[in-house]
This record gives sequence, structure tokens and C-alpha cells, in this order.
Amino acid sequence: MNIYHLNGLTLNLEKGRINLSASLFLRSFVEFSYEWLKILFSILIGFKTLLSKYREPATLIYGLGSEATCHNGSDKRFKDFCQKGPITPLNTAKWLIVQNKYRPFIYNDKYNIQYASCPIATLVSSGRLLASDRIGLLISHFKILMQYIFIIFKCPLMSLLGRDIAFIPAIQVYDKQKQIENIIITNSNYYRQPLWMREPKNRKFRVHEVLYSQNTKPFVYAQDKLKSDSPALRHITVDEHWVWTEGYKSYLEGLGQKGLIHVVGSIMFYLPDNLSTYKSSEINIGIFDVTPVYPYVADKLGIINNYHSTDTMIGFLSDIIVVCKKLEDKSGKKIKVQLKHKRYFHESHDIEYFNYCKNLEDSGDIEVIDYDVNVYQFVKSCSIVVSIPYTSAAYIACEMGVSSLYYDCTNELKPTFESLDKLCMASDVVDLKNKICEVIC
Repeated sequence: MNIYHLNGLTLNLEKGRINLSASLFLRSFVEFSYEWLKILFSILIGFKTLLSKYREPATLIYGLGSEATCHNGSDKRFKDFCQKGPITPLNTAKWLIVQNKYRPFIYNDKYNIQYASCPIATLVSSGRLLASDRIGLLISHFKILMQYIFIIFKCPLMSLLGRDIAFIPAIQVYDKQKQIENIIITNSNYYRQPLWMREPKNRKFRVHEVLYSQNTKPFVYAQDKLKSDSPALRHITVDEHWVWTEGYKSYLEGLGQKGLIHVVGSIMFYLPDNLSTYKSSEINIGIFDVTPVYPYVADKLGIINNYHSTDTMIGFLSDIIVVCKKLEDKSGKKIKVQLKHKRYFHESHDIEYFNYCKNLEDSGDIEVIDYDVNVYQFVKSCSIVVSIPYTSAAYIACEMGVSSLYYDCTNELKPTFESLDKLCMASDVVDLKNKICEVIC
């Protein structure tokens, strides 16, 4: 049967129909109401701040976690990147509103920056508007409520767009008044882009995609050699992309992306400043993993046969440790193995893997370093970097002049990484041993 049930949506391919369940309809209406009320309160609060200090246009940032904006309780590292890093719209921003529920210590109040769970609501409550324009926005906001209610009973599927529709009047008014300069999104926004952000003809602000990672290409398996592309990368609409390498620029162009594409090197939202020079007789091997999630989490994300599974990650680590012990015996030199997790522990992560790493650390086989460590500093201290395919840390190592390799412990993948100096790949234990030995022996 050509009927699919997808969390409240029923797709009947034979009849060409899509039906919405009552629970999904109600949930969508509640989501719209929540966002609509949020903007309403922001409009009303704004009447008290007609003389707001925020006269300059705002740059809104979406898709950054607290690990990017906060380090040791302060946002100094993030602010330094915004002011001195390679991303022009951040360098020139006059007022930053960052989507982030966590508010770090504000290092420098002279650099106007705010952290908010809803940047648009903050813009509406704090941004300067004439009283007449704010009244006009209030009227438009009630009109959109009436229009939404009318359209969802005429076409229930439209209820799914409620979160987008709730913001449209505010976006239109502030854009018309040139109170929005840029909107910045990241990898975290791949799978959902609001409608008001996608229309380039009727807006004055520019939308930028700033990639904090290049590990976004689907794997190609050696057995079938079939290539695929993420629909999100193909359909996302922005004016300008900010990427790490020329190879990734070519990849986006091949997907049909038409916006400007800037190649600026690695983007970690902090700078590689004041790096120490390490001189040690000890050999240091840095390992970068991808933190595995539980199978049911991967299923919900639509990941079939998850390569970055717990079994793969344990095999990846155990092989490296075996090789390092053999090379230690061969060379007579002490080899330190340091592991950096890609993510801090979350309830969706498989605790089995973290327990395995803890046991390795307790036995002295590895040292697990802080996931929030300065990656540039860590990589510079390494003799060689070994990464699970295809984490972006390998490109940072090449950028720092440190030898790097991807290790595919399953021997299932066809290499698809960019051809760079000091970057290679190993697909079995013997190959891994030989390639590490070429660097450290």
C-alpha cells in the first residue's frame, strides 16, 4: 500500500492526498499561538522603550550553542572572533542578537550584544520604532492572527506554517525600516528555514550561512559506490555562504547554490590566537570522535545503518590503542593518546561508549580532554591527529601544518575527503600502523 504515516501526517500516494491528524493540527495551532503571543508582548513592551538605545540595525544569529558563545563563563572568546575573525557581517555588526538560552558573562558592554531565546522578539521589544510604526505593527499582528485562523480551517495543512507566519508582520516592519542588517544561520539550521528568511526579492537584509563544520557530505560506501546529497544543502536559500575550503565551495556550487561563497578557512567561532609552541620528547596522538547516539535517536533522525554507531566508535578507539602500544614497543618512546569528544554528554548519547572511554582512561590507555578545549591549541600539541571519517578536525590539522589521517575501522567507506597535504586515510589496522609510523617513527 502506498500510504505512509508520519507523526500526524498521512500520505496517500495513490489518491495524491495528504491528511493532517487532529492532534498535529492542534499542536501546530498552539505553536502559532505561543509565538504570536510572544511577539504581541514584545510589541507592547516596545511602547515603553520608544527611546531605546538600540538605534543601529541588528544582526540576528541562529544556530549557535553555548559551547560557541561561552567559554569559562564569559563570551570574550566569541566576541573576539566576531570582531577580528574572517566573517565580515560579524566584523561590521553594530548590534548582535544571538539565539541562545544561556546568557554568559558579557565581557565588553561597548560591543552591543544580547543573548535571547527568540531574537525577533528581542528586536521587537528593544529596537527603535516610531510610535506610529509600532501601532501599525500591532494592527498588522492582529490581522495575521485573523488570516491564520481563516486559512487553517479552509486548508488545515497551512497550520504547519504557524511558527513562520507568526513572525511575518514584525519582520516586514523592521526590514522596511532597515532595522535588520544581516541574519546568520549555521549548520544547525539545515533542516528548517523559515519562509520569511527565504524570499530574497522582497527584503533588504541579507542572509548568511556560516559553517562551523564541513562534515555534511553523505558517505559513499565502497561496496556500491552510490553517491547522494543532503536535500537540506540543496534547498537552503541564502545570499552568502562562508565555508572552509575551495573543495567545499565547489561542492555547494555543484548542488546548485547560487549565492556568493566565501572561502575563509576553519570557522570555530573563536580565534587561534596566542598558541603555545610545544617541545616535548613525548609523542602525542590526538583523536577526534563523533559521539554516538542511541539507535532509536538515529532512527528518529532518519539515519539508517548509522556509521557513527557505538560499535564503530569502540572499534575505532580500540584499534588506535592497539597500534599505539605496538609502536611504543617498537620505538621505545612514550606515546600519549588524547581523545576529544565532539560533543559534551547528552541524554541522547549512548552511555556505553562513554563508559568504555572512562574505563580506558582509568586504565591509563587514553586521556579524555575537555570537549570545550581550544582545538587549535590541542592540534598544535599533537604529533599526528587521527579522526573518524569525516570530522572537520582533520582540516584544522592540515591548516596548522600537523599530519592528519582518517581511520575507517570498518573498511566500508570510499574516500571522499578533499586532497590536501598532510591528510590521508587508513582502512585497516595494518594501514593505520604504517601511516602513523611514517610520521612518528
